[in-house]
Amino acid sequence: MSETQDTSAVETTEAKLINAVTHGIVRTLQIHCSVDASSQQWVEKDFPKNSDKEYIIVFGVMGKEANASVNIEFSKAFLLDLAGSMLGERVSDLTSEIENEIQGLIGFIFRKVKRELGSEGTETSQLIPLVVKGKNLENRFLPNGKVVQVPIETSVGSFNVELAIGANA
Repeated sequence: MSETQDTSAVETTEAKLINAVTHGIVRTLQIHCSVDASSQQWVEKDFPKNSDKEYIIVFGVMGKEANASVNIEFSKAFLLDLAGSMLGERVSDLTSEIENEIQGLIGFIFRKVKRELGSEGTETSQLIPLVVKGKNLENRFLPNGKVVQVPIETSVGSFNVELAIGANA
């Protein structure tokens, strides 16, 4: 069962976390990758599922009130276009150096998340990001809480961000 949510009027811990992560991703793409980007309304979804994307960046955000496992799913074609925008030239292959640069974007994203949540008095820490590549990848989230999907639209294509959010006891 899918349910569309509008986080603009909701000030729950979950909504703050979703907004901070999506704002961090959008601003990082705009500033560091020179692409236009915007997030769409998030949708609650069932899990696990297999991804049709070849790359997933996985990282975690740990806060005082809630934790989130974050998956950012990309197609290879999207990453080639994103890398081309970052480098200012056409890219035909994802080298390990380019993959490292893309993984490095997570540091920028997390700093933006930490700044946004910190301005509201929420302390956060980051789990080490990981780039997973392959075919028919299966997502299994911890914590076993709510899973939401946020579509991100950019000038070089679109992708999804999935967050599994669990409250801390």
